[in-house]
Amino acid sequence: MSIMIKAAIAALFAGALALLCVIFTSRMRSVFKFFANGALGFFVLIVFKHLGAYVGLQLGVNVISACTVGVLGFPGVGLLLLLQILLPT
Repeated sequence: MSIMIKAAIAALFAGALALLCVIFTSRMRSVFKFFANGALGFFVLIVFKHLGAYVGLQLGVNVISACTVGVLGFPGVGLLLLLQILLPT
């Protein structure tokens, strides 16, 4: 096999690897952002739990609540409070 064929095969594999990196980086960025927002939502729920105790508002701290608050932001806290009022246990 000549050196030109080996170089062409190496360039082909390098291009395929670069394409895969671009594809997986964009998807991993989305996944990382989702988990980062979930962690931030968890932190917001912990703070709300401690501050809400003074005014009588309580929210459960779990993965679903944290992801809801992480994705929706502060309107997610309002949504969870509304659901707690509308669907009493």
